[in-house]
Amino acid sequence: AAHPGLQIRASNILGLETEFLAVLHRRLRDALSKARVRELDALVLAAAGSSDAMANQAVGRLARVWGARHHLPVTAAFASAAPPATGEAVRAFRGEGRRHVAVASMFLAPGFLPDRAAELALEAGAVAVSEPLGAAPELARAILARYAVGAVELVPV
Repeated sequence: AAHPGLQIRASNILGLETEFLAVLHRRLRDALSKARVRELDALVLAAAGSSDAMANQAVGRLARVWGARHHLPVTAAFASAAPPATGEAVRAFRGEGRRHVAVASMFLAPGFLPDRAAELALEAGAVAVSEPLGAAPELARAILARYAVGAVELVPV
């Protein structure tokens, strides 16, 4: 009310850009190196999860794209609002006889959800869990691009 000309635009969620797969790969490679893991049978892509089924399906599609790049079976898992949880996904792969399952964290920043997802995955037998995406040039570029588009839309013509 104090600023009648103020306009605010919100962009779509940030996190499902395919450019982020390079960051995800680096974070997972670091986690595998720390854990001294040299062999993988399967991958789990852990994300926040949503009550919106379409959003969860988008994560599943991204997981398939990522898995195709690594020539490994991949499943999406969620930290809240949707099954399977990361622990369930790891246990499912282990139930198929896959012993070297790693989890990649498709979270933007550290916090409760990535911590819980990692805890469940490790309890289920994951050999490594990556850190969240965090600070990375790919994320900065995506954020700046969103800002630029939003700013242009707010300029009167």
